[in-house]
Amino acid sequence: MGHLQVTYFALFMVPDINAEADYNEWEREGAEGWNYNDLRPSVNSIRGYKKHFTIEEIDTFLNPKDSVQPLPIRIYDRTNTEPLVHGKLEDRIPVDLNTPRGTMGTATWAACIDNDGCRSSAATAYLTDDVLARPNLFVAVNCCVERILFENENSTPRAVGVELRTARNGPLFRVLASREVILSAGAYGTPHLLMVSGIGPEKELVEKKITVIKHLPAVGKNLVDHPTCGFVAYRTKGVPTYDYLNNPLNALFALAQWYMTGKGPMATLVAPGGAFVRSVPMIVLDETVHKPPSGMQGITLGVACLRPKSSGEITLKTDNIWDKPTVDPKWFSDEHDMHVLARGVRLLLKIARTKPLVDFVDYREDKRYPFLWPGTQDPVELTEEQLHDFIRTNSRLAWHPACTARMGKSEGSSVVNAKLKVHGIQSLRIIDVSIFPKQISGHPCAPIIAIAEKAADMIKEAYSVQ
Repeated sequence: MGHLQVTYFALFMVPDINAEADYNEWEREGAEGWNYNDLRPSVNSIRGYKKHFTIEEIDTFLNPKDSVQPLPIRIYDRTNTEPLVHGKLEDRIPVDLNTPRGTMGTATWAACIDNDGCRSSAATAYLTDDVLARPNLFVAVNCCVERILFENENSTPRAVGVELRTARNGPLFRVLASREVILSAGAYGTPHLLMVSGIGPEKELVEKKITVIKHLPAVGKNLVDHPTCGFVAYRTKGVPTYDYLNNPLNALFALAQWYMTGKGPMATLVAPGGAFVRSVPMIVLDETVHKPPSGMQGITLGVACLRPKSSGEITLKTDNIWDKPTVDPKWFSDEHDMHVLARGVRLLLKIARTKPLVDFVDYREDKRYPFLWPGTQDPVELTEEQLHDFIRTNSRLAWHPACTARMGKSEGSSVVNAKLKVHGIQSLRIIDVSIFPKQISGHPCAPIIAIAEKAADMIKEAYSVQ
């Protein structure tokens, strides 16, 4: 439970929903009632902010009076990134700890950590002991839903339940719904389950001998993620970094510090600081992430394209849910994304040569370790081809897939309407990242939870539940 937040960046839950323009674009794409101002109350209802004693710049915008705290957010120990964030970078990226209101700036990340210094996710925040004890809730773990069940009602299919198993050849269980089936399987799982259940591109379903319940060509399409390049790495000179935790004794001490006080490096982020930089619109990758040798102290800088134009798709291998689908992200199918990352990498190389980093970075290249590229070369003199080669070798996705069952008005280009109901199907809603009409310019965690809160209000209103 908790999925991405638990397995990846449970600590990395930015306490806002990112750029206002992203959500206003959602509404222009046909998601009526989902603009920034519409979604803001849902964010305020889930977010609490605990300001670090060293921070004075945060304004009350981040901690509204109507905010409750099922997801308390606390700033971590930020000493390692203080010089970088508050340094006078020659590239003139301003410091802005209230970045949700702006479009550019550097800041430390806000960490989703509870008051005991532990990771907090949607599961730990919402599935508390009292909630799990409710008689109307049963959490079935280690189960796989094989298909959604439908009945025809006045010639319109209606979702009535699901079938599931604990193993491919295990006993089959059937769970029926009294009102609705709500699908929350994520950007990969949601379209996969829809298609094996008969909802998706008709041609593909027929090829896999699946009975077509509803032809929706957008199911599994429009897959977008945040392509990242990294990381640009440098050895450091006489400056401690998190690499010291590679020593078992140091790691044991840090673990004990966290266990006793809830503080220290074990309660911090692996990527503790960042910057939002506006890019200029411009008209088969190696997944290897190079690892520094034991004992090397260093820092890493990475860049992500937040609004990629490339999009991929998810297609079926078979008609069986136990056979994983084919995921083709189609990285860099639009050259715009490569140009954006190239500009970002060049900027990182420049930043690494400005105050304060220039005082403790060792720029020497070592052919044994390709991640120490480009050594002492001047970033300004690097060619586009050199940058592109580096990106192709060092790129990966940020594990932020979205938009594979996007929200909109048209059955031809979207899967759900503004009420998150699947087009042409009764009693079936989708509530997860797959309904994003467009990718957002930041981490998707807080927006996903805000969407769930807004959807819960919709459902309660539909059935007059207080």
